[in-house]
Amino acid sequence: VSYWIEILKAKVEGQMKSAYAAVYKPVSLTSIVPSIISKPESLTDWIFVIYILGILVCMLRYLFSFLSLRWKLRKGHVITKELAASIQEICDRYQLKACRTICVKGIQTAFVCAGFKNILVLPADEDLDQNVILHELLHLKYYDQWQTVFWCVLKCLHWCNPFLWYVFSRIENDMEALCDQRVLECLEGEERRTYGMTLLQMANEKYARVPGTSSISNGGANIKRRIESIVRFKK
Repeated sequence: VSYWIEILKAKVEGQMKSAYAAVYKPVSLTSIVPSIISKPESLTDWIFVIYILGILVCMLRYLFSFLSLRWKLRKGHVITKELAASIQEICDRYQLKACRTICVKGIQTAFVCAGFKNILVLPADEDLDQNVILHELLHLKYYDQWQTVFWCVLKCLHWCNPFLWYVFSRIENDMEALCDQRVLECLEGEERRTYGMTLLQMANEKYARVPGTSSISNGGANIKRRIESIVRFKK
């Protein structure tokens, strides 16, 4: 394979000057992160520059959304003693660990936000089903909020590849389906039906996950597929 890659590179680059590759010199990778080492001199050089700029734009966009969310969470307030007791009850029942928990106005659903210290964020104006909190605590247990950071980095590196964006979307949906499976294995009988109804109430089309967060909601169409999986649930 490398032989044909070198032949193809020689044919393409042999017709133009390049600041980043020589025709008869094997390609060497010194870093997993691509970088611009000099001024572009050819069409392929300019394509490479555009690719690098795309990575920077994606990373800055994700970083801005995460920092904006963390700034918004500063307005959160301490949860009530009753809610804290309810969370502790869930942790004791299913052998889970909680983290710092806050309530924030304007938040539509619960989620875990990554950071030096993880934060469980709950909407201030809604009475949450305990199964929603259980879902988020299971995300916390398996570090799913950090998984989303990893996938966002790969999204940035492959911003120009629509197939891989589709793959990353499927990965996020599979992560939620796996968490549903873990929740259902904790529940019994009628509680599973209640969990399905909870998901159904969140089946709206507004979905834009911030990197470093996990949430029970991942868009209307995806939630409908998750409910179908609940019907077929087996341990």
